[in-house]
Amino acid sequence: MLAEFFNVWESPEFQTLDSCVPCKPGLEVPPPPRLQCGLCGINNQGATCYLNSLLQTLLYTPELRESLFCLGEEDLGCLKDAKKSKTKVRIIPIQLQRLFARLLLSNQQSVKTVELTESFGWTNHEELQQHDVQELNRILFSAIEDSLVGTSGTQLIQKLYHGTTVNQITCSECNKVSEKEEDFLDLTLAVAGHCGLEDGLKSCFCDIEVMEGKNQYRCESCNKHVNATKGAKIRCLPQILTISLLRFSFNFQKLERYKETGKYTFPSTINMAPFYEKSNSDKDTEYELFSVVIHRGSAYGGHYFAYIRDVDNLGKWVSPEEEEIQIAPDASKGDVDYIDCDSPVDVLRILLDRHPEKTMPVDKLCTELKNEIGLSWNKRYKKHYGPINKFFSKYNDTFTLEPKTNTVALKQTCSQHKETTEEKQTETPGKDDVNNAESEWGYSTQAPGCIKKKKNKNQSSKSVVPPEGHRWFKFDDSHVNSIHAKEIEKQFSGKESAYMLFYRKKSQVGSAQVNNPYYGIPEDLVNDVLEENKVLDRKRQEYETKVNSLTLQIHFGCNYELRHGALQPLPDSCTWMELSIDRRKEMSVLLQKITDLGGEMVPEDFVVHRMNQTAAGGHLYDLVSSDCDKQLHQLGITDNTQLFVWNGKEVQKIPLLTGAFNEPIFLTVIYGDQSQINWGFNKSMLLEKLKGIICDDSDIHQNFLQLKRLVGKDSELKAVILEGDQRSLEELGLKDGDQLVAENMTLKRSNVEQATIAASNKFLLQVENHCIQTDAEYPKSKVEADREVSIADLKKLCLRRFGLKCAETETRMRIEHDTLGFCPPLHEDQCVFDAGIGPGTCLALEYGLAPATDQITLTFTPGEPTSNHPDMEIIVNRNMLVSHCLELMKEKADLPEGHWHLRKTNWCREAAEVLDDLDCTLEDAHVDDGSHLLLEKGKIPAKGNLNLQIWLYPTLENAASKEDGSRAGLLSWITTAMQNILMRYSEENKAPSRSPPVQIGEIEISKTATLDDFKLHVMTLLIATELMVPSPDFMRLRLVEHGKPARVLRDINQTLQRMKINSGSIIALQLLPEEENLRPSDLVIRIRKRIPDTLDYEPDLELIWDTSQGASAENLREAVAHALCIPVESLCIAKHLPHKFEWLMIEDDLPNSQGKKKGKKKGKPFKASLCQSPYNIKDGDVIGAKDLSFDPLNKDTFVTIQDLDGKEQLQMEAEIKRKEREEKKSLQGEFCEEKKKRQPEVNLSIKVEDFS
Repeated sequence: MLAEFFNVWESPEFQTLDSCVPCKPGLEVPPPPRLQCGLCGINNQGATCYLNSLLQTLLYTPELRESLFCLGEEDLGCLKDAKKSKTKVRIIPIQLQRLFARLLLSNQQSVKTVELTESFGWTNHEELQQHDVQELNRILFSAIEDSLVGTSGTQLIQKLYHGTTVNQITCSECNKVSEKEEDFLDLTLAVAGHCGLEDGLKSCFCDIEVMEGKNQYRCESCNKHVNATKGAKIRCLPQILTISLLRFSFNFQKLERYKETGKYTFPSTINMAPFYEKSNSDKDTEYELFSVVIHRGSAYGGHYFAYIRDVDNLGKWVSPEEEEIQIAPDASKGDVDYIDCDSPVDVLRILLDRHPEKTMPVDKLCTELKNEIGLSWNKRYKKHYGPINKFFSKYNDTFTLEPKTNTVALKQTCSQHKETTEEKQTETPGKDDVNNAESEWGYSTQAPGCIKKKKNKNQSSKSVVPPEGHRWFKFDDSHVNSIHAKEIEKQFSGKESAYMLFYRKKSQVGSAQVNNPYYGIPEDLVNDVLEENKVLDRKRQEYETKVNSLTLQIHFGCNYELRHGALQPLPDSCTWMELSIDRRKEMSVLLQKITDLGGEMVPEDFVVHRMNQTAAGGHLYDLVSSDCDKQLHQLGITDNTQLFVWNGKEVQKIPLLTGAFNEPIFLTVIYGDQSQINWGFNKSMLLEKLKGIICDDSDIHQNFLQLKRLVGKDSELKAVILEGDQRSLEELGLKDGDQLVAENMTLKRSNVEQATIAASNKFLLQVENHCIQTDAEYPKSKVEADREVSIADLKKLCLRRFGLKCAETETRMRIEHDTLGFCPPLHEDQCVFDAGIGPGTCLALEYGLAPATDQITLTFTPGEPTSNHPDMEIIVNRNMLVSHCLELMKEKADLPEGHWHLRKTNWCREAAEVLDDLDCTLEDAHVDDGSHLLLEKGKIPAKGNLNLQIWLYPTLENAASKEDGSRAGLLSWITTAMQNILMRYSEENKAPSRSPPVQIGEIEISKTATLDDFKLHVMTLLIATELMVPSPDFMRLRLVEHGKPARVLRDINQTLQRMKINSGSIIALQLLPEEENLRPSDLVIRIRKRIPDTLDYEPDLELIWDTSQGASAENLREAVAHALCIPVESLCIAKHLPHKFEWLMIEDDLPNSQGKKKGKKKGKPFKASLCQSPYNIKDGDVIGAKDLSFDPLNKDTFVTIQDLDGKEQLQMEAEIKRKEREEKKSLQGEFCEEKKKRQPEVNLSIKVEDFS
């Protein structure tokens, strides 16, 4: 077997490989060796999981693999001649041979497919786009067939995979049979409406369709339309039967694609005789399943992996419960050895220990666990240890579980975790339900050829090893591990379900020599792979040597002195010397090397301390030379560690305190004469001793010394008296960089405090002179400014600094922001602080008039926001009418006559509301200084009117309709009408992948019009007329907020103005299957039911919640429970906060003692309204629902993968914005770069030369 061939798991030299990021820059990490199963995975290039799954299936198809290896250089050519002209080199089959040889013989956990995908002609990042594996199966086989034209393998794919079906129509009068043969590469079967594979095959090849009535068949013999029967049969079966399951469908009601997740069974063996043509004499119709390609995810994306049966017994099958788990080391901490984990306690402890805070959400920890070992908790450990939360509660000596936040933390005191784990594992009874089950997917203990391992007294019964040729493995990109055949039954249904099935004839055997990975591989390929293995071994040895090499900084005490409270190097002395050593050496070896390196600088009796640099200078921490028998990595010594060699008592005859307890704090002490000292004081030093040191240095008597600490910033800076002479500096909260003021209380007030605070009001800023024309950088100067000085005075100072003699009224100043570019000109009557100017601010001095007190500066873009017109700037009076401002902007932009209007923009300069009231002032219209407006072409509505956009949105399935099946038919008119709209407005004549809203027009209507009038106007739209809406009561109108339908417009007698609808508002139109008249107490919300043991939900349902009897948590829980058919006592609900990617738990009503309210009796429950804070439930909100009877320990967990990704994205965006603020950009144009064009989606294709 491959495991015996490589035999690397017992070799120590292969256990020191690191698969994570190296701790040394530039050090390449060699690929790790094969896993325990002995089979090789394939690296994912980005989104090539579909390709990897298919390639592994082809590799473990003996007929294809051996036939491919039989093709020699005379058939395929030589890869070296690929670039030569007039030579035919069939690159794709050659690269498949090379890849298969590496997968069989290469000593690494996974191999790359870059050479193969390059032979496909993939040059446009196709590997980053996921495609359908069924489509790839057809395209790849077609490419192989085209590549083998004219060779001995021309019929390879035809013989193995091609079959024939025949469609027959039999005339009922003359019994003439009309036939049409069709070749197939795979049989495509529908999942919807069928319970399993045999049912689907029966529907296709056994059921007979009667053609009669309007569907009569025209018989050529009878020369008329006659009744007939129509059916299909399989005429020729291939050796390898490929079956594709159609799991993706389109929902015409919701206008979106979806995945069929219903149960669809398939057997391990199947007899195709019932579906075979009766006249066919072939009796070899028994097939065995050997590969299942699985899709996990939705119709819009997901992940592919494969379950494959090892027909040739090339791998080492170990029960998943007993499979060794090796955790890759953390190279950032200097670890290089793989860590063997005997229990889940070890695995989870290591994962938590790597986290900086030693704590993680349980969901995230489960994701980390799956990424590390390739299996989820439920598949790897749940059978023996139960749910993960229950496991944490049991092992509470190692883990701390916080139920409210659903986070788990690692206890610091868990040194005896291994012993405790072993004891508790002994107490845990084993389960062997799967292994002892007898079915077509499992093997009983009496099966022939099974190997049953011995049982230990303290261990659960071991799993039965399946017979050779019937051992299944999971191939998930680079991860390969053993699985029980019973696991395949779990892929019958759900979001993780079978997608393609591969059967081979039962009469066929495997390779001529099983257990032999060399069989059939050409000798030159074997030699190439063995040579690659030698190179890998050499790289691993070199890496092991380099990664274990430490470079240490050795400091000698004779070269240092204790000055200003910390270690400082002596002038003209050698600060430190470099020493290289292996991290696995003992401390005694290091001490000897230090003696040889230092020579006379090493004391006779010396010790070694760890040294770190603090703000005050060097400081010594823990003693490392006491354990001479320990290895360096066990002592926490890593690369570039600083070690201090001394006698352990004094430095330059001055005693030295060590340890973190005596770490120095760097303080600045300011005296009355404005002199100051900078010193490092031990954080354990008492305040009384600190005062004594200051008194000795300043001649102030200790009884008259008053110490104050400066706290705060800028205008909030103040001095606080330090009290508590017996408190340490650490207890007083002092830290590096703090300033202390020392005052003599007997002298006349020296105003040291006020002088220090006044000095802190001054800061430096940078000013650029834009008053000169230059192609180079503008002249710059640093100017000291006071917080209270006016902008006018600051401008005078800048004019003198640059030597400009122009009038002050001809120049102005503006802030040059790091990321926003030039800000509006500053008002000169403001002070520096009020203008937002601080230390490091960059100002621009330029020609131009500064705005007066009653003026504001506006920027505007003439034309469309996407046009290339440059932005313009104008200074206007803040009380100017909008109409006057519009005329000034038109004049400045030199626009032609016509209808123009102004529109506001949001913070990212996207179009917002229209300024439709021309008689309103800019101040009343909330147009402020620095606002950006869009000057657009078009007529605004007449005064008192509104211009509203109408968008058609799909209607969600109502929770009540699930109980009333008769209502389903009422949706037919909606489905048909909306299909017509999409066909008319979409760019292509195909169903969209999602259900986007469609704009159906605009309506101008009076603000005083009622909702009833508005609905009638909507019906007058041409497209609404085509919809044939029976009456306005079949329409629901809603306001669109953040791109989603939100508030429902109720009360048909209410005016639009009273409903606070403005011009620019977007109205969502939803068509209803029946008339609707919502009351003010009815809320339209969306409910989602969580799928147990997943991070996903079922499709949304619409719930109309009647709050007339109360809007308490109890009322909502009852409504949701009734809609989802969940017992109220088992239901837990939460509101989704989409902008925060969080869920807010809806708690039970609190007693009056916790939430008091006037007018309520003591002790009576106070039922708070969910329509108020903190829940604020309103139309359009999403309510998550969880059935605790299936997930009792994860009550508070509602998070989804999208929430985790969104949360991480928010953090990344915040970090990016923080970095952008720190990075200064000199030109404003850098912030106006054109957006990168999105690359078009590339269709899946494989390019093949013409070999015909």
